[in-house]
Amino acid sequence: MIKRSFFVGVVALVFFLSCTKEQADYRLPGFDTPVITGYHMRDPNGWEMGIIGTANVKLSDSDSPLTSRYSILIYPNPCITTFNMHIVAPENNQIKKLWITRANISGNLSNSSVYLNMNAINIGGFPVFQTDFTSEQISIDVSKFEDGFYRVYLKTGGFILYDNLVINQSIQ
Repeated sequence: MIKRSFFVGVVALVFFLSCTKEQADYRLPGFDTPVITGYHMRDPNGWEMGIIGTANVKLSDSDSPLTSRYSILIYPNPCITTFNMHIVAPENNQIKKLWITRANISGNLSNSSVYLNMNAINIGGFPVFQTDFTSEQISIDVSKFEDGFYRVYLKTGGFILYDNLVINQSIQ
């Protein structure tokens, strides 16, 4: 009986210590790994070069760019070692939360030559990178990330915006 009580106490202690509010802020209500059905190709200056597949992204708080108060732009995409994010928000000095998760791809994207030799096997719905910042521009070094598909989330002004990112270091 004492062993069982001790075991239950240890399990409860581990559970309470491993779940912090900070970690919870970086996860969406569903813990599912995102599935990418497409992405926006952008050059190093942020200019759109085309859309591969059907990009399932949320780049602004509105369907119309003219009425959006919050928006994001990630470039270049695909990226090799670093990507940039430009944020438009009414309160530029507020704290923004950014996190990146691995993503699955839908079957119809895997036949594209853009994805040759890319590792899309290791996946997970939990953040592989996270940071807080206050500026309207941020650069993230992804040179240590594995090639593959990712979803980049930004929480600002009560909104969660996201874009799909491809990392492919073999395109240098």
